[in-house]
Amino acid sequence: MLVLHGALSGALCALAFPALATGQSLADLARETDRNKERQGTEAKVYTGDDLLIAGGKKSRTDEAEFEKERTAAEEFEAAAAQWRQAKEEAEAAIVSFEREIERLESSLEDMTVGFFNQSRISREAQLEQAQQNLATARATLRDLRATGRSEGYS
Repeated sequence: MLVLHGALSGALCALAFPALATGQSLADLARETDRNKERQGTEAKVYTGDDLLIAGGKKSRTDEAEFEKERTAAEEFEAAAAQWRQAKEEAEAAIVSFEREIERLESSLEDMTVGFFNQSRISREAQLEQAQQNLATARATLRDLRATGRSEGYS
């Protein structure tokens, strides 16, 4: 039994330490391990799908479709935002124009040298009233546009 136990111990040592079983010294084993590490490099490169695309790989059909959807959605958003900005600028310009027109009409109505009840004065009063209504409409439009811009994320 003692002989069997000794033989098993020797076999286990040979399996656990193959360098010792072949007569290779520990220093030789360390040098060989270092050479193997140098050949392999320090870190392995992990390649992602983006790396393969950069290297000239092809996208899958689903990737292309998703990319196209995202691009189309982004283009639609930018087009809508540009249209919103244009409408907002037009509303702001209309407000300025109506305010100037109201100022001009009010100053012409303050001139009492032409008489109080003549056709020219009545016409300017009607124009003033129309300009004030237009100004109120333009301000409401601008207010609605700003609310839309906030809710859609354009501003």
